[in-house]
Amino acid sequence: MKKQRVRLRPKARRKTASRLGRVLAVGLAAACVVVVVKVRPWRAVRLPALESVALARGARVDSLVVSGAPEPLAGEVLAAVGWEPGQVWGPWAPRRVAEELKSRFSCLSEVRPERSWRAHSVRLAVELRRAVALTRGAGGGGFLAGDGTVFSAPPGVVPEQGLPVVELPAGGKEADMRRLAAFIGASGGEAGFPSPLVRAAFAGGDAGWSAELADGTILQWGDLRWTRQKMGRLKEVLTDASAKFGGKLAADLRHFEDGKILIKAR
Repeated sequence: MKKQRVRLRPKARRKTASRLGRVLAVGLAAACVVVVVKVRPWRAVRLPALESVALARGARVDSLVVSGAPEPLAGEVLAAVGWEPGQVWGPWAPRRVAEELKSRFSCLSEVRPERSWRAHSVRLAVELRRAVALTRGAGGGGFLAGDGTVFSAPPGVVPEQGLPVVELPAGGKEADMRRLAAFIGASGGEAGFPSPLVRAAFAGGDAGWSAELADGTILQWGDLRWTRQKMGRLKEVLTDASAKFGGKLAADLRHFEDGKILIKAR
């Protein structure tokens, strides 16, 4: 009896081959998993260092400059980076360097890294904090920024002329420093004091803050709240008191919330 040969159609043959390929792929993957579990290659194998890869040539940094900072600060910032010509920087290295510099140099309010892959260069554009006062007392000498941040800077970097001197209390809270900065900022405005502020100090406890103006006026300011309301009312009171007493005056605003401002001649 003659045997009948069964032939698959081309479409059926393709399906069979596809199934066979999938089966082989699954089997191969399973074998690899077994090998990986036994060998644990992740403990012994390391990815090649970026420097050893040909693409590292495109990630090198041949030029690094710091802009926006005067000397000697610019030199100190550059030295802190620890960069050498031709050093390889990954994609996130400039951002990491910028964050580290802001943490290390309190006088920097912003550090923006600008990278040119084609020129193999990085520019660190920095912005300095604007000082509203010189600080003394707790924490040593430094500066108070407009946002209440207490910071330090190399000599000659931050202009000091015309800045009032502030005696900071030990353990001053961040909110208090913000109010103090707002007080100093408002004091020099059109609605501020009739004479420039030259000194402020924390008297402690309920006494709050005291201040001295360039014309010799002494202020027992008290709480740093209601700053603008106090300044507006004080200007009126000082105008009347100057005509009555003449000379240098002393004003007590510690009970301002009770509607009281006490004025006397010094």
